[in-house]
Amino acid sequence: MMRPGNPENALIVFAEWASQVLRNLPGSLILVPVPGSKLAIDALPHDVGSKAHLLAEKAAEIIGPRARVVDILRFLEPHQSVKQGNSKARDRQWLKGQLRYVRYLDKAKFSEMTGQVILIDDVLTSGSHLMACHDFLRSSWPNLNPIALCAARTVKRYVDQPYPYPDIVTIT
Repeated sequence: MMRPGNPENALIVFAEWASQVLRNLPGSLILVPVPGSKLAIDALPHDVGSKAHLLAEKAAEIIGPRARVVDILRFLEPHQSVKQGNSKARDRQWLKGQLRYVRYLDKAKFSEMTGQVILIDDVLTSGSHLMACHDFLRSSWPNLNPIALCAARTVKRYVDQPYPYPDIVTIT
C-alpha cells in the first residue's frame, strides 16, 4: 500500500515502471547500479545509501527470477560534485578512470553471464556517471551493449513535455 510521504513509494513506482519497460526484452536481465560519487571501492551500497542499488533491487524483486542485481562498480575514492567544487565530476573520461570493479568480482564468472545488461541510475543530470560506467564496462567486454534506465532526469528550465525521451536509451 502506498502511503504519502513514504520514500518507499518512489522505489515501488520506479520498479513497477521498470518492469513494464523491461518486460519485452528477451532472456535474463542483469541490473547493474550506477555508483554514486560517494560509493568507493570498499563500501557496501547500504553504507552510503545507494539509491541506484535500492532501485535495482526493487525492480528485480518485481520483475522476478529473470532479473538479478549485479552490483559491481565502485569509484576508487569518493569525490565531490561540481557544486562542491570538483570541476572533473562531469568529465566522462575522468570518471571512467576513477571506476573500479568491486574486489570480490569474479570477472570470468561475470563474463559468462548471459542476458541484457541494464545500467540503473537514480537521477540523470549530465549523464557523465552513466556514460563513464558504460565506457568502463565496454573496456573490459567490448561486445557488451548495455542499455540504461533512469528513475528521473534533472531539468534546469521548465519544459512542456519533460519526458520526450524513449523509455530505453542506447548509449553510444
